[in-house]
Amino acid sequence: MTAIVASLSTTELSAMVLYPAAMGLLVWWVFQRRQMRREGKFPLGEDVLLVRRAGEHLSQELDRMDGELENRYLLLWEGLKVTFIISVLSTLFGTALGGVVCFMRMARSPLLQVPARIFISVLRGIPVVVLLMLIFYVVFASVNISPVLVAVVAFGLNFAAYAAEIFRTGIEGIETGQTEAGLAMGFSRRKTFRLVILPQMVRRILPVYKGEVISIVKMTSIVGYIAVLDLTKASDIIRARTFDAFFPLVLVAVLYFLMSYMLIGLMDWAERRTDPRRKPRKVTAA
Repeated sequence: MTAIVASLSTTELSAMVLYPAAMGLLVWWVFQRRQMRREGKFPLGEDVLLVRRAGEHLSQELDRMDGELENRYLLLWEGLKVTFIISVLSTLFGTALGGVVCFMRMARSPLLQVPARIFISVLRGIPVVVLLMLIFYVVFASVNISPVLVAVVAFGLNFAAYAAEIFRTGIEGIETGQTEAGLAMGFSRRKTFRLVILPQMVRRILPVYKGEVISIVKMTSIVGYIAVLDLTKASDIIRARTFDAFFPLVLVAVLYFLMSYMLIGLMDWAERRTDPRRKPRKVTAA
């Protein structure tokens, strides 16, 4: 019983406690009015009018509470959509940019390698929340730009710095004999990378890459600093309106877990698809 009461919000507890009391008070008041009417102290028409007004007021209060409950779930739904959009777009943008930075980092020319090193060092050294506010309040201060787009750019840049090093580690972990064998078979360097190196690199980096994707999903909880209505910001608004922290925070934690769990399942599926040991082998008759 205590757990059930603790899971209810302030508004729901008010409905459970106040409205039965109000209905009892209303019944007592009607009974007293009837007694006064029988004694000739109160006219019947005014009694009925007051009872009708009290019923209308009670109905309006119930409608208002239903509207507040519906608005809470609409806030959470909007926050969930914004969080999902930022997470997916940041991952795609960061992966593409990380691939470019990785090739620059592995290039022999200092003109490409030095900027890539600086980019990785700076982006990995700046806290994400500072980078987010720096881009929104300084870089795009004079530009009318959507805060969601700013969040995608900030998280994408941060993700690219880590993804570049993940890609580089995966490529350098493959023996040089693999490349030499591809070239000896007549493949070009580009075709050797696409057909020989890339599949092995993807299979090796997926466990680490999966962790970075989950981290970017959880890092989106700070976009409220630039006035973006995400899941965390929606829960904060609901808490301020209802003075109840348990319900919104627990629900938001569950939604973040479900998003992460869904992405982990997708990554596990991709990892199984790229693992040659789990692919069925075709047996040909001699």
